[in-house]
Amino acid sequence: MTNRPLLSFARQYLLVVLAALAPVVMAGFLATAEVHALRDQVAQHDAAPRHMT
Repeated sequence: MTNRPLLSFARQYLLVVLAALAPVVMAGFLATAEVHALRDQVAQHDAAPRHMT
């Protein structure tokens, strides 16, 4: 039973790391999605004729 506390510590550490990384990953996904949406908007705006503004 010597590896039991180490296992629980590793599991807790992994859980903390995942909890800390989850918002960062979500923010990264949201940022890339927003950048892609903005890029599409800019592409549509550039594709539109200039005098239609």
